[in-house]
This record gives sequence, structure tokens and C-alpha cells, in this order.
Amino acid sequence: MAFINPPAARYSLEYYCSLFRMRVKDLTPKRLLSVPCPTCGAPAGKRCERYSGVPRKEPHVERKLAATEAIKKK
Repeated sequence: MAFINPPAARYSLEYYCSLFRMRVKDLTPKRLLSVPCPTCGAPAGKRCERYSGVPRKEPHVERKLAATEAIKKK
């Protein structure tokens, strides 16, 4: 039996995102900001920043996943 996705691709960020796509879309902005960002280091309650210091329009993908997992654990 062949894999639909090769084993290495099963652990890529895109694959991981596809598993939680519905949950990530269901998150409210308040819930997204309830966890600190592991990428840029923005604290909980503050928006993510670009390297130049300008606020991002959307949180980093890693922050979205962290918020999803934090809600899932509750």
C-alpha cells in the first residue's frame, strides 16, 4: 500500500496546518492573541511584529497552531 504523502512530507508545516485548518479558521482574534508568539516573541495580548518592528496584519502560523493546541488542551 502506497502513502498518499511521502513520509517526510507528513511532518511538514503545510501538512500540520492542514490537520488543524478548520480549527485555526474558527479561532477568534482574541483567542489568537491569548498565547505568546514563538516566532517573533510577541507577548500574549500583543500583535506579532515584522523584523522591522511594524505590526503584522496576521499572526504567524506557529502562533495560530499554538493557540489551537492551547484551546485543545482546555
